[in-house]
Amino acid sequence: MNSNGIKTMNPLDYPVCLFQPILLDTTSAWIEHIPFGMFIIDALRPKTLVELGTHTGVSYSAFCQAVKQLGLDTRCYAIDTWAGDSQAGFYGADILADLRAHHDPLYGDFSQLLQSTFDDAAQYFSNGSIDLLHIDGLHTYDAVAHDFATWLPKLSPRAVILFHDTNVRERDFGVWKFWEEICPKYPNFEFLHEHGLGVLCVGSESTLALEPFFSASPDECKIIREFFFTLGLRFSASLDSQRLTSEKERLTQAFTAREKEVKELMAQVATQKIEVNRLVVEVKAQETEKKRVQQQLNNVLNNRAVRTLYQLSTSVGLLIQTYRLENSDLFDKKWYLANNSDVRAAKMDPARHYLLFGGFEGRDPGPHFSSAWYLNTYTDVRDAGMNPLIHYIQSGKKEGRKAQSPPQKVQLIE
Repeated sequence: MNSNGIKTMNPLDYPVCLFQPILLDTTSAWIEHIPFGMFIIDALRPKTLVELGTHTGVSYSAFCQAVKQLGLDTRCYAIDTWAGDSQAGFYGADILADLRAHHDPLYGDFSQLLQSTFDDAAQYFSNGSIDLLHIDGLHTYDAVAHDFATWLPKLSPRAVILFHDTNVRERDFGVWKFWEEICPKYPNFEFLHEHGLGVLCVGSESTLALEPFFSASPDECKIIREFFFTLGLRFSASLDSQRLTSEKERLTQAFTAREKEVKELMAQVATQKIEVNRLVVEVKAQETEKKRVQQQLNNVLNNRAVRTLYQLSTSVGLLIQTYRLENSDLFDKKWYLANNSDVRAAKMDPARHYLLFGGFEGRDPGPHFSSAWYLNTYTDVRDAGMNPLIHYIQSGKKEGRKAQSPPQKVQLIE
């Protein structure tokens, strides 16, 4: 008994509040209220329970689990569109499908999941029929006030309403404001943890088991809050532990995979290092061979007889190519001088200039041969470093190569 002569709450009288919940979800903001949710089912023993706003079903499943474990004759209804809202976010059909997979085999004999708006569903409940109502839909002030006003006539003389998020004071959450306005009118109790949970006794017939909450002194309120908070903290801590374990496993797998990748890369680096060393040795050997060959060449060129023979062969080859050029119909000496003023000014022999420079510069030897076109068309000649007209005279003509770009065919339009 407390100082007011009212019996205090003994948790051992309601052991269901100590049970482990079957359904837990890391996204839920109701986990730490589960012990009280199970307690109030035992304390109130409602004939009809309605929840407005169920989402993943953590709170509703806790209610249903308590009903089943206590063997109560309670009809339970969860009402939600399962489409989400601007506060909870929007989601797909998988949320309801997952909840049904959990809910239907366990609680389908006394519970229903009604996919509907709150207003549309209200018509299916008689006035004075609901003993426990949990309002957890859109949490704006207007939405909560509207839900309260709409469903108040449906409540029984011993009804209790639970309001979630009474301790959220941010964005457009307004449950706290409505809670402050409604509390003076009815017996009430508020839990401050897990975003707040308000307990409002709107029925005229007070439930004896809940009197210790409504008449508690400040010190007793503190004890009750700490008790249920501590019970609920076990579940959130358990989920945190599971999250940490999962994260540890994920990081361990990632580390193992990265470690394996590093080892593979190190093996590749070692292989590449061996290859680089081999190439370095090979390059050094080639440089040594190049120096040896260059030295041999220098020795040969330094031989006076060989040098004289090389100069003679070069001069003879130039004379032969000059002779072939001057006797070709495609080389026009006068035309070449007329079209290349720099050659004319230098008073250089036109055939010699074309052989040594002009052909490679793309200058034409006459009007009927295009040096630039020939080199661009027959890249093998260009890559071999051959004078275009000399190549044409020696082999290009026999191979069927053209002296210049074929004339474009003009198609007449009739």
